[in-house]
Amino acid sequence: MRKSLLKRLEHKRSGNYVSLNRASAVGFIIDADNVGVGEAVAYLICELEKRAIRYKGFCINDSKRPIVHSSIISSPHITSLYRGNSLRNGIPFTHITDPFLKTNFDILIDLCWPVRSFTAEYILRKANASSEVGIEPYTEDKYDIIITKPEAAEEISQIELIQNIIRLLTTIN
Repeated sequence: MRKSLLKRLEHKRSGNYVSLNRASAVGFIIDADNVGVGEAVAYLICELEKRAIRYKGFCINDSKRPIVHSSIISSPHITSLYRGNSLRNGIPFTHITDPFLKTNFDILIDLCWPVRSFTAEYILRKANASSEVGIEPYTEDKYDIIITKPEAAEEISQIELIQNIIRLLTTIN
């Protein structure tokens, strides 16, 4: 049922490459269960604020545990979705998602890696973004920019991932 729902959703985006230097609004989707996501979000927010870029984040907490990352909880620009804030089929309530989904982003960064939930996929397909950045395992989504993990590295941390994305987005003209 979830797969058929996702197939019916139109993936809204124009497919333009947007440099971080020219961006006015950036969105990001994160998974609260990822190790080091709090530090990575804090770093990303710091970089966006230095450049005076508006941002909104969407944090998905699919577990029964509460979010313990203070940078995620304390930011008024980050919406947190808990397991109880969605319908039985995993679709989040619209009053939770509307502030994020009704924003037009120049860049949308998907940090739900290495595992992506149905809810993250749903949000990605409904979001309005000119350019989308994603991680290697999800090439079927046809991101505009795909970040790949170096083959020599066993693991890449969330903070390294954010640093690489920012470095890449600042070099695009």
